[in-house]
Amino acid sequence: MFITLTAVSGPHTGKVLNLSSGDAVRVGRGENADFSFPEDLNMSTNHFLIEGRPTCGILTDLRSTNGTFINGEPVVEAIVGNGDEIFAGETAFVVSLSPDKKIEQRKPGRSIAASLDRPAADVCEGLLLTDDCQPLVNSDQTVAELVNKLQQKALYADALRVLSRSLGTQAALHWSCDCVEQALRGKLTAAQQDAIHAARNWATSPTAGHTAAAYAAAEVLNNEGPAAMLAMAAFWGAGSLVPADQPVIPADPQLPSQSISGALTLVAVDGPPTAAAGKYEGFIRQALSAAQT
Repeated sequence: MFITLTAVSGPHTGKVLNLSSGDAVRVGRGENADFSFPEDLNMSTNHFLIEGRPTCGILTDLRSTNGTFINGEPVVEAIVGNGDEIFAGETAFVVSLSPDKKIEQRKPGRSIAASLDRPAADVCEGLLLTDDCQPLVNSDQTVAELVNKLQQKALYADALRVLSRSLGTQAALHWSCDCVEQALRGKLTAAQQDAIHAARNWATSPTAGHTAAAYAAAEVLNNEGPAAMLAMAAFWGAGSLVPADQPVIPADPQLPSQSISGALTLVAVDGPPTAAAGKYEGFIRQALSAAQT
């Protein structure tokens, strides 16, 4: 049995860790860790230990400074299985189990760097932006350059709208799911975690089954709150406003990106007003740093 941890967010996105039944490895920022993530400054020197077993993995937190989380819940020791999500510092890992094969380094189908290098004017055409943002858009700048300008002007909601549209629904969902889970770590209900998981499943594999699961997860939450908005972004990303058992009503192509940026905005403004700017900056930084990996 091979156990694979794939980094899906953080400075080392795409890095893959493989271990076999009987292996025990330390994961951390330090150079002496068996698997080192030196650019994740919020990961401890030795953050957690994972041991391979015949049917699962056993994870033990190594008294890390910021804690280790599985599916949004803090843990000291826990079993991990197929599809579980491990959070350590800025890095999120997805767990995969395979009977006879290692998983190679992940190669995303769409480059985030390429998305941010697109002409900003093309991305912003038809996009709902504030009056303060509109004059800043010109044909000679890339998305990354426009986002930097919007950050300087503290037009954060506009920056999130531009990023969500530029990345495309699938990449934007991976990014936004990571942001929401990290910002609300330890605060998400089981239903909210299910909705985020459904959105990420659709982003990874936009099948009819995952589309239906995203819709159902949002319904459980009465379509309210950031987690439900991410699940609905996945559902609308399939192209229809209504479930598959009804005649298709085409969804506005802007709906997914609006829902994604709206979810991030809700998370950013929840809490003391003085903390909002820092949250916005963190979300934007996470998208930009992913483009450099």
